[in-house]
Amino acid sequence: LLENLPAYMVKNIKVYERDDPYRKTLQKPLAMNVVLKKQYAEGWISNLEIAGGTNERYLDRIFGLRFTDHSRLSLFGNINNINDNRKPGESGEWQPGDVFNGRQRTQKAGLDFYVEDLEDTWNFNTTNEVNHAITHQESLTHHTTFLPDNNVYQKSDNWQKSSNTHWSTENTFILMSGGKNKLVKPVRTEIKAGMTYHTYQNSQISRLAEMTIPFDSLPSSLSLQQIIDATPESYWMAHLLHGSRGAMSAYGYQLHADGVVRNTIRNIRHNTDYIESEINWDYQKQNTVLYQQNNITYSTAPTDYRHQYSRTPCSTNNFGALLRYNYFIGKGWITPELSYQHRYHSNDRSLFQLQQLDYWDKDFSHALTELPSTRDSLLMASDARNSYYSSTYDNEFRFKVNFQGRFAFKGLLINYNVNLPLELVHTKLYYQRGIMDEDVNRNTCFINPNGELNIFGKKNTQYRIRYQQKTTAPSLIYRLDITDDVDPLNIRLNNSDLKNTTSYQGEFQFNKYNLPHQGFLSSYLSYQIVQNALAMGFLYDPQTGVRTTRPDNVNGNWNIY
Repeated sequence: LLENLPAYMVKNIKVYERDDPYRKTLQKPLAMNVVLKKQYAEGWISNLEIAGGTNERYLDRIFGLRFTDHSRLSLFGNINNINDNRKPGESGEWQPGDVFNGRQRTQKAGLDFYVEDLEDTWNFNTTNEVNHAITHQESLTHHTTFLPDNNVYQKSDNWQKSSNTHWSTENTFILMSGGKNKLVKPVRTEIKAGMTYHTYQNSQISRLAEMTIPFDSLPSSLSLQQIIDATPESYWMAHLLHGSRGAMSAYGYQLHADGVVRNTIRNIRHNTDYIESEINWDYQKQNTVLYQQNNITYSTAPTDYRHQYSRTPCSTNNFGALLRYNYFIGKGWITPELSYQHRYHSNDRSLFQLQQLDYWDKDFSHALTELPSTRDSLLMASDARNSYYSSTYDNEFRFKVNFQGRFAFKGLLINYNVNLPLELVHTKLYYQRGIMDEDVNRNTCFINPNGELNIFGKKNTQYRIRYQQKTTAPSLIYRLDITDDVDPLNIRLNNSDLKNTTSYQGEFQFNKYNLPHQGFLSSYLSYQIVQNALAMGFLYDPQTGVRTTRPDNVNGNWNIY
């Protein structure tokens, strides 16, 4: 909000290290306190921008702020077609990552409200936004696959339109209670709850051709559609592996709600120890309805026309709890932590191949979103081999001990932070696909230590050493014998022999401060080694251009810089 705050209202600005009595930390974060002049401690601020430009470009933004000593209410609106999706108070400078591909029309509005009591024992903050955006994207892509005998060249163009509406609310309530000290209360309770609802509707038209000769060797007057529609008399037909044209339409929604309740109790054992507890939850529900038409022409195989209709509802339900005790040992802390996390995810795909119906024309004569007139006719087009239902359950128990502190040794100041976690995870997968009915279980045990050591010398020097280890298990679905050929040009296989992937990363950094002329010297060395990295390899059919993808473990991945 500072960019909307006039300078004449500011008395002074203070920057200081923030000491949070409910969190232990060796490196205190910085905080900024903007003090207003007394006569401006309560009032309104408003800002209105209206702009227009060439090519029918426009930008309209409005902002209003009502503030007192203990409350703040802000409203904003933003309507434009220049790919601007910011809200007031964010960075005024555009970064390269803020500009995305395509052309977007945005309608965005929001309300933020903050209030605290006079004694600063509780506060409430809510952020609410609604955003509607329509995006147009057009792309032309060239892709080369390098093969031992002969390279393969691919050219595609794509037109896409998407309409998205997004509602969101985030709410936080903090309460400090207990004790007679008005400045620091021994009990701190924080409640966070949020919800988002997203609706979307997308459409797409695409064309693609893959050849054994570069496209720039063809006449420039030859369009991509003419290449795809090659006939046996076309001289480039001998070099065309396949050509395709397709259309897609999809719509759906996504609901997401999450929250957390955190409690911190201080003043335990001579006012040095404290206990932290947490309960969290996360719920997601999504459904997508998809229509696809695709016509693939091969030079050595019959034409493959597909008119697909699918429904893919899915849901996620997670909850967990954590308990942590911070034990003070004079110059640091020992913190044992115990946590439990339950995760559930279900996915359901019902796929229908409408071109399998005897009366369904094998071309684009049917509308993209057209369906059979009866339910029985639709069920006759069911693709049982590529339809599935899966549900995954994860129960994770985690025990971790953290050692953190600082001490002096022969004129050196040494900070250390070491984590020793133990993770026990039980995973269960239930999977149905065609005649397949599988129930798979797995128990895993991970120990992933990590730590950091900082040494500060006498002559403004610093040595920093950091180590991190991470082990992950592949998805249980990879264990199943599945062939997914929904996309006939990209067939996916599984691999039941996959192993766990482990990453080892170490860093060393040296800094020297206060050199002559405000100089600063820094050197940095980092290495990373990945064991059994998960990679997606593919086999390429040089006759048809079909790629068959299969996951596998690879070794030899390392980085040093």
